[in-house]
Amino acid sequence: MKRLQLIATAVSAALLPALVIVVLVNVVSRASGQALSWPFEVSIFLFGISALLAGGQVLRDREHVAVDIIPRRSGILTRTALRGIALLVIAAVAVTLVVQGSLTAYESTRIRERSIFQTTFDPEIWWFRWMIPLGGLLLLAESLRQLFRLPRTVAEDIAAESEEPSDRGTAAATAPTDAPASGPSPRTGGEPR
Repeated sequence: MKRLQLIATAVSAALLPALVIVVLVNVVSRASGQALSWPFEVSIFLFGISALLAGGQVLRDREHVAVDIIPRRSGILTRTALRGIALLVIAAVAVTLVVQGSLTAYESTRIRERSIFQTTFDPEIWWFRWMIPLGGLLLLAESLRQLFRLPRTVAEDIAAESEEPSDRGTAAATAPTDAPASGPSPRTGGEPR
C-alpha cells in the first residue's frame, strides 16, 4: 500500500504543473477576449484529482491541517487518546467516501454522466467520479495503518520521554556553583534564570 500511496502522490505532484498551465491558458484567453470553455472544467478535474490522490500521503507525513493546542499541552496518554479519536473520525469519513463515492461513481458510469456546467466543452465526468472512492481508499488505508500502530507509538513515546532528563534537573545539574543566582543561565545562552 505504501507503494500505491507514493505513486498516487507522484501523479498528484505531476498534475500541479499541468494545472498551472491550464489556468494560465484560461487567463490569457480571457484577457485576449477569446474565452475558452474547457480550461475551467479541466482545472477542476486536475485540482480535484491532485487533492484526492495526495490525501493519504499527507496524513502519513502528518502534514494535514490540524489544531493541536490541546495535544501540545497534554501528556502522552491524552495525546494518544486524541490522536486515536482523530484517526477514527478520519477512517469514518474515508469509509463514507469509499461507499458513497463508489455508488455515485457507478451510477455516473452507468448513465455516462456529463458535466453540469453546460459549456460547449461538455465532457463526460463519470471517470472523475471514480477518483473519490480511490482517494477515500488511500485515506482509509493510511488511517487504519496509523490506528493499528498507535499502541506501539505510545510505548515508543513513553520510552523516549523516560530517557530524556527533565528540564529542571538538567538546569540545576549544569549550572556552575559559583555563578550568581540572577546571572545568565548556561542552558539558554544568556537569558536570566
